[in-house]
Amino acid sequence: MKHTFSFIGALLLLFMLCIKTFAEVPKTISYQGVLTNSIDEPFPDGTYTISFSLYDAATGSTALWTESRQVKTKFGVFDATLGETVPFDLLFDKPYWLGITVQGQQELSPRLALVSSPYSFNSVRATVADSVSPTAGGVVRQLNGMNGNLTIVGDGTTTVTQSGNTITIKTLQLGVQRIESADNALVVTNPDGPTTTLSLKDSAITSNKIAAGVIPTALPPSGTASGDLTGTYPNPTVGNGAITNTKLATNAVGTTNIQDASVTTPKLADASVTSTKLADGVIPTTLPPSGTAGGDLIGTYPNPTVGNGAITNTKLATNAVGTTNIQDASVTTPKLADASVTSAKLAAGVIPTSLPPSGTAGGDLIGTDPN
Repeated sequence: MKHTFSFIGALLLLFMLCIKTFAEVPKTISYQGVLTNSIDEPFPDGTYTISFSLYDAATGSTALWTESRQVKTKFGVFDATLGETVPFDLLFDKPYWLGITVQGQQELSPRLALVSSPYSFNSVRATVADSVSPTAGGVVRQLNGMNGNLTIVGDGTTTVTQSGNTITIKTLQLGVQRIESADNALVVTNPDGPTTTLSLKDSAITSNKIAAGVIPTALPPSGTASGDLTGTYPNPTVGNGAITNTKLATNAVGTTNIQDASVTTPKLADASVTSTKLADGVIPTTLPPSGTAGGDLIGTYPNPTVGNGAITNTKLATNAVGTTNIQDASVTTPKLADASVTSAKLAAGVIPTSLPPSGTAGGDLIGTDPN
């Protein structure tokens, strides 16, 4: 991938002369810079090849000294000591310019002038570095992963204030913050929350807490009763139908409150009649049953018969009696409902086909019709 390189801020460049008696003068230059791309983003952390060259002119000319170094970056920042691998053979008695080439690309422009002894680099972009070492002290390098000019603001009822080196973030508490009972009529448990319970103290309801008319002004009370009561005070009665099922407490209705024969089949819930509710003898104790039959049956078990007259009309299901169940000549006049005999029920010849009738008379009549 091709990059456009730039240096942001050369932080330190020292030309060091260490003089020892009867010894050669070593010459090295310590250089620190920042690698950024064309949009001023630091290079990814890694190792890069940088070539350094010294010239006696700001442009053009031939390099008087060149050294190539492998440097490691951290947030774009790197350090290099020049002259370690290729010693300087210059006198440094005149102005020099440092040229820098990154990853074999074109030399950066402009070259950097060495301005003093100890020498220092002047940034090609600004006199203030755009980045600091990750180990620098006395600075806030990052806040929640962000850097640069950051502004802390409060949302809603949250305020942010600064006093010297202290930043205070405060949120105004909304809603109920504390519950108190001014007249001590309530017992307040855990008044500061988050869970608060209230209960009424004994004897806390005084007369001034009760609305007018709730308590009679004279005893015994007088006047017409209302609500679930009828009649007049002091002897009202409970109104008919006033005691609904919601008025009855659980288990309030006992055996003495239920009229005899009032518990009909619809009143019984499904599966509510258990074996313990059945009287002795209702269910045979042995099979087949034995002994004298009872109820609608006569004779003895296991072969009882239905008693005479036991099958009443209430015992017969609708449409249970068919033609074969009715004895001949059993349907007498009283058995016929009014208007139940239609023309379709009459045999042919029962009613004359023409009027006045004609022909030989029959039955209790003799002679010929119509006379």
